[in-house]
Formats: sequence, structure tokens, C-alpha cells
Amino acid sequence: MLGKRVKPSKEEMAQAIRKWKQERGPKSVPQNLVRPSIPTDTIIYGDNIKVMRTFPNNYFDTIITDPPYGLKFMGKKWDYDVPSIKTWWECLRVLKPGGTLLCFAGSRTQHRMAVNVEDAGFILKDCIMWLYGSGFPKATDISKQLDKGHEREVVEVAGKSGSKRNSMAGDFAGGEYMTTAPTTPEAILWNGWKSHGLKPAYEPILVAMKPNDGTYANNALVHGVSGLNIDGGRINHNEPVKTTKRTKNTGISWNKENCGLRESPTN
Repeated sequence: MLGKRVKPSKEEMAQAIRKWKQERGPKSVPQNLVRPSIPTDTIIYGDNIKVMRTFPNNYFDTIITDPPYGLKFMGKKWDYDVPSIKTWWECLRVLKPGGTLLCFAGSRTQHRMAVNVEDAGFILKDCIMWLYGSGFPKATDISKQLDKGHEREVVEVAGKSGSKRNSMAGDFAGGEYMTTAPTTPEAILWNGWKSHGLKPAYEPILVAMKPNDGTYANNALVHGVSGLNIDGGRINHNEPVKTTKRTKNTGISWNKENCGLRESPTN
């Protein structure tokens, strides 16, 4: 006869979770495998997890990485998925408490990257957006698909000056780009409609941190890392900053103190 199932208490659940993390989480590296101090600007070639395991705990101040995005690029095995939690466990181990992780990610798979980073023990703090205008949209023209087998009239030919993309599959010939008009009624109806391949114009950078050892102030004194040097990233300028007077109803104005700009020292 089966006994009645007893629901574990919150304390028992907490103990089980702690035990699981101890067994499955990042482990300390034996001292005989610890890599001695290395100079800065050093490139080490090898498997990332195996290389990280040669470093002691709390070794690095910051981690800046551009890992695979999990886009299955050209069917390559190395891009089959975003890095696993196991990889981020090692990153968490070698990073000092309070250290910052900047992780580039793909616009389509950033959510998967963020979940694994957070599940490994990092605290997600923000996201930096790297914006660029050089991306080229790779979308399928639905109108042209409907006109397949029909001749389309060329209504415009772009000049040969400027950037040439002869290596791209499409209506490029000798550096010229040909714009064609739809032929069939269905193609006319769907002219201008394309697949979901929007122009690539941004790349997210996840901003995460290893939990502090106490307060930010304590972490700075004990481990030598804490937060971000915001003032160190301000933009110098030589133009005088225009300030406005505050009134009771205007709220906070954009002024010299809070605009984020810093006057360059005069010679």
C-alpha cells in the first residue's frame, strides 16, 4: 500500500536547492591546476571552459565576451546554441565579486543568452544597444515569388557608383541594382511585402554583474572592483554648456551638472 505523499517544507526545499547548487554549480579549482599570474594583453588559445579552469576563483575584474549567438550559422556545430549555463558558471567563478560581465548577443536570441547568464548566478543590470547603419536586409520579396516564371519590367537601374554587392544573391549585375515592376495581379497586390528579414541595425550587449560581497563600498575595499566608472565614460567637449534656471514647476532641467558632458581642460 502506497503511503501518503508529504509535501516538503520551505526549509527542506531550500536545503535541497543549496545541495543541488553545490553539486552542480561552479567548483573550486585544485591549487595544483591554478595558472600563475599572467601579463595583461595576453591571448590564450584553447577551449574556453578548459582554459578558465586553470585560473583560481575571483581572478578577473571584468569579462567582455562575444560568444556564439545560437543562429546555427551555415550549419556549424559551434553555433548550434548560445553558451550553456555550465560555461557561465565558470565565468562566474573566475570573476571577482561585484565584477561586470559585458556579453554581446544576437537580436533574435538575446533572450536565451540572458536566461542562461541569469540562471548561472549573475545579476542582469541593463542592456547596451550597439547601433550601426551598415547592415544589409536579407528579406524575401513575396511579390517576386508570386511572379516566378513571369518576366518583370525593369523600371529603374541604380548606378555603378557606391558600394557593390556582387557576392550577394539577388538582382545585382556588374554592380547595378535593378528595380522591377510586378506583372501578375497577385504580385501587384503583394508588391512591397517581404519576409521578416528587417535591416540589421543593432546588437544588444547584456550588462550583468557577479553579486557583491556585501555593499558596493565593502566590495570596493575588499576586492578592488565595484560598479561602473560612469564619470570615466563622459565625453569631453570645448563648447560652453548652456544652463537654464529652474522654477518650481519646470522640474529638473538638462544642465551642466547632469548633462553627462565634461568641459575639456584649457591649455
